[in-house]
Amino acid sequence: MKHPNNVILLYSTDAWHSNSSRELIGAFSDQDKLDKYLSKMERANKLTDEDMMMLANHGQTQGRDTNYLIETEKLNPEYETF
Repeated sequence: MKHPNNVILLYSTDAWHSNSSRELIGAFSDQDKLDKYLSKMERANKLTDEDMMMLANHGQTQGRDTNYLIETEKLNPEYETF
């Protein structure tokens, strides 16, 4: 589903998903583009079926030396008063 005000970010991280280890792999405009990229990673044996399931269900992989993390951020957010 496309959200024109959101960007989907894919990071590689260490085993603990620490912020200092995050390396941006790519920014995606919609889930379909991310899914295609992840499928190519799976075909290249960078991700397993279990990794794909973890990414789909939890937005991250676990139990690897190098893990992957998906986050969604707003593009050009409007300031809202509280």
